[in-house]
Amino acid sequence: MKKSNKNVHKIREIGKGGIEDYLRKEVIKRGGFCIKQNPNWHTGIYDRLVGLPGFLCLVETKRPVGGRLRLSQRTFKKSLQKLNIPHYELHTFEMIDEFLKPYPLRESHETAKHGARFPL
Repeated sequence: MKKSNKNVHKIREIGKGGIEDYLRKEVIKRGGFCIKQNPNWHTGIYDRLVGLPGFLCLVETKRPVGGRLRLSQRTFKKSLQKLNIPHYELHTFEMIDEFLKPYPLRESHETAKHGARFPL
């Protein structure tokens, strides 16, 4: 008898957009910002510039199943490593939660009510 794993099917349904949207919302809840970068600025540039209290980094989001860096992104990643610039590749909600663990939720009613883009 073959077991059916409903969670695997749910993970497959979550696209990159769902991961990216979750990252943005969770960063804002922590008093940070999550700026969508324009891919026309530079070949291989990561999706988001994330600013949190005392921390700034680049984040590339990928779908949970089958998401991989393109060649141009791998090349850009090597440049970031040489410059010692913090960068992350996040595929799942759990990875985002782990990434944001050091940054507690803020009790900002203004951010929660109005969805402020830059609640700093």
